[in-house]
Amino acid sequence: MKFKIGISGKRFIASSERDAIKARLKVAIENCLQKNGIQQFTGISSLAIGADTIFAELVLNDFKQELEVVLPFSVDKYEKDFAGDDLTVFRSLIARASKVDIVNKREISGNAQRNQDYFDAGKGVATTADQMIFVIDELKPAGKGGTADVLGFYAHHKSVGQQAIILPTIAKAQDDVQVLLLEEYRKANENALQARDRYRISWKLSLFIAWLGVTLFALSTGFEIHGAFGWWLSCLEFVSIGGLLLYLYFAKVKNFHGLYVKERIRAEQFRLMNSFYQADTEIVLSDLGTEEKNVTTDLILKANQMVEKRNYYSPYYSDYAINNLINEQRGYHMGKIREVGHKSEWFEALNLWIGRLFFVNILVHFLSQSMSLFFDQHVPEVLHHLTVFLSIFLPASYASLEGMMYFRGWEQTKKHSAQVLQRIESCAKTMPNDFSEENAQQVKEQQARCLNAMASVMLSDNQSWRNILEDKASYHWIV
Repeated sequence: MKFKIGISGKRFIASSERDAIKARLKVAIENCLQKNGIQQFTGISSLAIGADTIFAELVLNDFKQELEVVLPFSVDKYEKDFAGDDLTVFRSLIARASKVDIVNKREISGNAQRNQDYFDAGKGVATTADQMIFVIDELKPAGKGGTADVLGFYAHHKSVGQQAIILPTIAKAQDDVQVLLLEEYRKANENALQARDRYRISWKLSLFIAWLGVTLFALSTGFEIHGAFGWWLSCLEFVSIGGLLLYLYFAKVKNFHGLYVKERIRAEQFRLMNSFYQADTEIVLSDLGTEEKNVTTDLILKANQMVEKRNYYSPYYSDYAINNLINEQRGYHMGKIREVGHKSEWFEALNLWIGRLFFVNILVHFLSQSMSLFFDQHVPEVLHHLTVFLSIFLPASYASLEGMMYFRGWEQTKKHSAQVLQRIESCAKTMPNDFSEENAQQVKEQQARCLNAMASVMLSDNQSWRNILEDKASYHWIV
């Protein structure tokens, strides 16, 4: 049986990006064929105006492959969705299709039935295809049966390792709340990354300067360096230690670590808010009127108002949005565990050798002093200077490596990520699977509980996520 590639795409494709969408679809198909090591395939489409039609033309004209069509209802009824050139193209494509399946051969009884038929056609494509391509504006579904709905259905039912190919496109009309949420997240994330980098540089630089100062002191003391060179070493010692003290004061005043934590939590807030919004789930604030409103609380109010006004709730797309958050967090913590790897073990092994070398150095120094005292045998002067130098240098190096391990906290990070992964998996298990109409309210409640549990995992061990204001001591508790 031939490999099948399906399409579900937005009907509105701006004329300015039509050629770009066609080129990206062609590349996506080529990559899919290369990945699976095949040359022959069958394209599956519902032939809707826009991305579906562009895909069908590529399958027939560029790749010279078979096209199968899944229609929501009969051809004569479906033709009412087209006019002018679009109708001509539809008739041409349907005539060239190797197979045409019709989901509903009965009479259409109203818009609700019509939208259900659209959705059933999309599901028919998604369940038949070995690989799905979605051309989507990444907005929530406006109504039943659209591309976003089909994407949610596919994501829920796909096999393990079967990933959709998603090609973003320009939205016909932007969702202002979503744009604001993503923009605020982008800014907060950038600030968090900058604060993180400043914090990391501060402690790395502090450790290095301290190590350098002690090393210079060890050189001048151990080898009894005098004259101009000794003076320069003393100057460098003074500059390094003085510079270290000034930098530590500066870092403390700037509060690099505190700013990093604050901005990281703020970024995670907006990430969570967007997930709540995408899943059409309200964020409940208590005592909202007791605190001064800021950007975050205003956005929460706007998001909640939009969710309340929504006429359509898609359990499949909400499932997709929540699972995206779960998979992002799962991937992040798995990546952390891989990143840490055996770094802590390597540093501990290095420090173990430094400790052994220090012990040997002390033993050599003890033996040399003993020989000088009891046997009147003087050791070479170079050996004496070297042992004094190492007696200062090795403890400083040991302390620097210990400081590096302390600040990086590799083992703690590894353990923490492993614990968080367990909690994430617990959240994932609470996601509903039965999306039947009679379970709609229960599904929505389960998804809301899972989202709140994920928020708790991401921002707090025992509490729901918190809305930090400019004053770090003030909070809005989200319950």
